[in-house]
Amino acid sequence: MTISSFTFIVTDDCNYRCIYCPQKKEKKYINLQLVKKTSDFVYPLLTDRSTIGFYGGEPLLCFDEIRNTVNYLKQKSPSKKEIGFSITTNGSLLDKKKFEFLHQNRFSVILSFDGRAHDVSRKSGDFELMVANIKRSREYSNINLELNSVFTPGTVKYLADSIGLFLELGVNEIRYVLSTIEEWKNEALVEYEDELLKMVDLLVSNYKTNRSIPVSNLRAPGTGNRLFACNAGKDRMAVTPDGKLWGCHAFHDYFKDKETASDYPGYCFGDLDYFIEHYETLYPRVLSNYSRLRTDNFQCGDSYCFLCSDIFSCRVCPVNAAYITSELGKVPGWVCKITKIQAQARDEFHKRIGEV
Repeated sequence: MTISSFTFIVTDDCNYRCIYCPQKKEKKYINLQLVKKTSDFVYPLLTDRSTIGFYGGEPLLCFDEIRNTVNYLKQKSPSKKEIGFSITTNGSLLDKKKFEFLHQNRFSVILSFDGRAHDVSRKSGDFELMVANIKRSREYSNINLELNSVFTPGTVKYLADSIGLFLELGVNEIRYVLSTIEEWKNEALVEYEDELLKMVDLLVSNYKTNRSIPVSNLRAPGTGNRLFACNAGKDRMAVTPDGKLWGCHAFHDYFKDKETASDYPGYCFGDLDYFIEHYETLYPRVLSNYSRLRTDNFQCGDSYCFLCSDIFSCRVCPVNAAYITSELGKVPGWVCKITKIQAQARDEFHKRIGEV
């Protein structure tokens, strides 16, 4: 058992109530005792180069706990392992003190910012604050800023304009996500396709100038022979504020309040204390369930995905799909359409930059 990425879900609480967020908000916060016990167990299992992430809820509600965790890990044996740190935040609580801490510890900051859709899908009036945070981050050379933007059927019309805004702000790490907690009907799919065409035009123009591809969704061509497989549990894990271990934070979000579900024990590694005592037998047993979360084991509607000619270009998070189907590995038909639309746009983009 080796771990290259470990996430502390420091709280289930959040100061935002985004329209697309499936998380159940609870005032649960990690404590220093759990941090130390988790760190003591995880540290020997970390690869020589690994990442420790902080997630929520809104993790900056637990800034003191994050700072204590970083300091504790750095004190253990800084010469033997190279540990990088990351945090996913809505940015609303960032200030000089926090920016300086993130800078001093060379954090990757994944800023959740929905661009032109921000005031619609998140907290109205915070758009200018997010723009200011992006500009302010440039003052700190050790902060690696990434943007994560979420769009719904109602806000997808802002996608291309948002990408344009991010390019104007000089951001070179951008990822967009489509919310799957509500169905994308045909009208929204057509609008998404139109927005991707506009986005491709923007990114081709950007490529001519900068020779870079800032939107990660379009970086890899939609060809090849590698099947998508969920990496949760394989070399990564996450701990919750109440000490449960999961293959990644997404499974904690999905299974919250589903303790009686038949597949719950198949994906939860259990309480930390129990896992520490029994991990040599418990880990491979639970990992076998995560290992089956591959595209060739998925089902779309009444069809099996291994029969699909586009299987190698398909990338569907099984947890995101399960919010609709209530079954891990089962994908709604409209999610399949979304992935095909994106794959076509990705292929078109690479074709056009190949001609530049």
